[in-house]
Amino acid sequence: MRLTGYMPVISHLLFFYLVVVEPVTGILQYRKLVERLKVDPGFKIPFYLRTIILEWVLVVVTIAALAPLILNLPGLIGLQLPKAGSTLLLLGLLTVAIIGIIAMVILARSAKGQEALASSEESALALLPNTRRERRIWVALSITAGVCEELLYRGFVILYLSFMIPSAGVALPLLVSSIIFGVAHAYQGCRGIIATGLLGAGLGGLYVFSGSLIPSMLIHALVDLRVLWVRRPKVLQET
Repeated sequence: MRLTGYMPVISHLLFFYLVVVEPVTGILQYRKLVERLKVDPGFKIPFYLRTIILEWVLVVVTIAALAPLILNLPGLIGLQLPKAGSTLLLLGLLTVAIIGIIAMVILARSAKGQEALASSEESALALLPNTRRERRIWVALSITAGVCEELLYRGFVILYLSFMIPSAGVALPLLVSSIIFGVAHAYQGCRGIIATGLLGAGLGGLYVFSGSLIPSMLIHALVDLRVLWVRRPKVLQET
């Protein structure tokens, strides 16, 4: 099976966007966010909404590019239920993820936990929600990131690299997709690149093992949603 017709052109452009354009625009947009928030505290809301729209547009482009393939074999991009036999392990991993998030919430309530949290969030502090409205939209943003970024960086990138380098097996596309995912978060600095790259490797491994993006999407969304639980509500504004 191979990319045919218009598929290679769109796929190459989408891959180029994820590898080159996304990291650069991410840095520029984050800097713009930081500067705009100094004079317009409400700028975070449209920033969230634009990000949500952009990610869904990219997913539509991905589906359009690969439609002839995934309509017949949706599993090529992870749009299927997990493989038989992986259910118990997936439930175990999900349980561990939830326990980990609960532990983070508990630790974050302590003074030392707050200091550690502030340090870990410093590289992306301007992006995090502060008001009640921002927190509500953050839920939509987290779900969007969980679904769309897994489709893009795990589903599409791994499939694309498998087509481009048929002899590479699974390990190389998984490694490269994790690096691309990490670099896409370059606005968070080196520590953010490494952290998200490792997260991407874990989610990618989960995808390869289960044959489905659904578990990775769920864990990815929970990782982003944890912000709402570990940040103390008392610092929130009412608007």
